[in-house]
Amino acid sequence: RGEIPADQKRLWIETPDSRLCPKICRPMHGQIRGLDEDFTTGQGKEVSAPAAHPGCRCATGLASEEDIAAYEASLEVGV
Repeated sequence: RGEIPADQKRLWIETPDSRLCPKICRPMHGQIRGLDEDFTTGQGKEVSAPAAHPGCRCATGLASEEDIAAYEASLEVGV
C-alpha cells in the first residue's frame, strides 16, 4: 500500500489567470504523461515537472484512468 502503480499518469495543470504564460504553460495544460515521461512546453522543450520557467505557478497531479476519461469527455462537450 502507498505505492504508485507503474502505469500511473500525471496531468499538467495551469493556473488560469491573467499571469498565465501563454507561450510556455498554456499549451501544456491538460497534457497527460506517464511518471517517467516529460511534458512538452509550447516552445517544444521537454520538462519533467513545474516550474517550466521562472515564476511558473503550474502544478501536476496524478490522474487515474477515470480522471483522464472524464477530462477528455469535458473537452468534447466544451465544459
